[in-house]
Amino acid sequence: MARSKTNKMASKMPIRRSVELPTRKTLRVGRNQPCPCGSERKYKDCHQPEGEAFLLKLLRDQERERVEAEQKAAGVPWIKRWLNRMINQ
Repeated sequence: MARSKTNKMASKMPIRRSVELPTRKTLRVGRNQPCPCGSERKYKDCHQPEGEAFLLKLLRDQERERVEAEQKAAGVPWIKRWLNRMINQ
């Protein structure tokens, strides 16, 4: 009888579903690679002391430029693009 109770319980248990987390965008730069700011110096001599904060700011700036280019291509008026830029800073 115990066997039938466990089978009934198992059929009533909710099914677990996997959760997909969004991938986090990160910018990885090696110490001796050129700095992504465009100064043509090594990263260790340019912005490495600022560390992760500089890379995150650079990534946000690139994302903002990409969104603005998409909006411009879609025909969004300049005033709306400008207002979005002011709000999101």
